[in-house]
Amino acid sequence: MTIVAFCASFVCVPLIPSLIKIMEKEYGSHNETIADKASSLYNMAFALGSMLAPLLGGGLCDAIG
Repeated sequence: MTIVAFCASFVCVPLIPSLIKIMEKEYGSHNETIADKASSLYNMAFALGSMLAPLLGGGLCDAIG
């Protein structure tokens, strides 16, 4: 578990600033809520992956064996 948390930090830390840069290009840098929107987009994607991965993994384990 420690290794997973350590490796996840190398993904999480640079991802949110990258999302902010992409959203600034799309919506303009004058919008003060871009950081909030980027953070919520990241958290929604992380939660969706945390929910779907065990469901799909369990389904595949039952189907394949």
